[in-house]
Amino acid sequence: MLSKKAGKKPKPPYGLEVYKGYKNVMIRRDFANFLIHHPVAKAFEEYLHDTVVPDEHLYASLARITDIKSISHNK
Repeated sequence: MLSKKAGKKPKPPYGLEVYKGYKNVMIRRDFANFLIHHPVAKAFEEYLHDTVVPDEHLYASLARITDIKSISHNK
C-alpha cells in the first residue's frame, strides 16, 4: 500500500488485514450504513487517509469482515 508520507505505516486498527480491490463499487444499503456509521469502518477510513487511493483498500478490506462483534472488541 502506497502512503503519501515517507516511512512505514503502523498496523491497521482492529487487526484488520488490508486488501486491494476496485475503487468504483456498487454496495448494499446496509454496507453503506456500516461504512458511514460504524466505529471500525471510521477508524479504518482514518487509517487510510494518507494513502494514494484509499477507496481501493477501504471497500475490499471492510467487505471481508465476517464477524464484526469479534473485531470491534480487538482494537
